[in-house]
Amino acid sequence: MRSLARSRRREDGAIVWDGIFVDITARKQAEERAAQAYRWLTEAIESLSDGFALWDKDDSLVLWNDKFLYDLPERDLIRQSGTKFATMV
Repeated sequence: MRSLARSRRREDGAIVWDGIFVDITARKQAEERAAQAYRWLTEAIESLSDGFALWDKDDSLVLWNDKFLYDLPERDLIRQSGTKFATMV
């Protein structure tokens, strides 16, 4: 459940809270499915016998496995997601 509320002061000075509760079960289930799919993806990429790297449409590094880093002479270039492809060549 998620609650959304705000207070307001009535003319008599009393504070009244108006709000709603929203069932976010479906959203939480979708988030867990997405997290599980990501874990499966990263486990699969890590299990490859060769190095693997994936860049997005903007040429930013998104995913890689340890074997990719091992084969990379300049492995210090990759410490986080977002490394540009142009810095790798």
